[in-house]
Amino acid sequence: MSSLPPNAGPLPPGVGVAHGPGPLGRLGAWAAGHTKLVLLTWLVAVAALGVFAPQVNSALSGAGWQANGSESVRVRELAREHFGGNASSALQVVVSADRQVTDPSVRRVIAEVVRELEADDRVSEVIRPRPGATVGPDGRTAIVLGGAAADTNDMVRAADDLKDPWRTCRGTASPCTPPVTRCCGATSTRPITTR
Repeated sequence: MSSLPPNAGPLPPGVGVAHGPGPLGRLGAWAAGHTKLVLLTWLVAVAALGVFAPQVNSALSGAGWQANGSESVRVRELAREHFGGNASSALQVVVSADRQVTDPSVRRVIAEVVRELEADDRVSEVIRPRPGATVGPDGRTAIVLGGAAADTNDMVRAADDLKDPWRTCRGTASPCTPPVTRCCGATSTRPITTR
């Protein structure tokens, strides 16, 4: 089936004639014929890049990537300075329960989350859950915000430090009721149960 209308006439010279592979096709054909050389080149490249890997963390800041001096970094710093650290590197602790967050047992978990965040020097202002803002529509999920008082790398470490699991009640060997889970930070989660 032709895509040209029936009255299109003859094709100009060279149109519609296959000329062979393009540059990428020629490179692929060459690589297929020189497999050992291509593999050796990749191994050398990976080894050479591996030598620089330990220095990458110091060369890249902001938990991996940021353009120092950029407008977005300046805005993040202003937000951290003027809004109690509640910028992109702030911690968000999600408390989710099988009952309403107003239940006394869930409120105890939220209070403990607040105490843990307030005790950490890397956390500035702690904002408790607020209905209509940081309490879910079902009333069983709440978010506690922990402002950033440290740089982005330290806040990632803070999230990691605060996420260690609590699987049982303190002082007992059995799970607690009601079932509650807590999540800490943008990159880490930790399930726990209440007392």
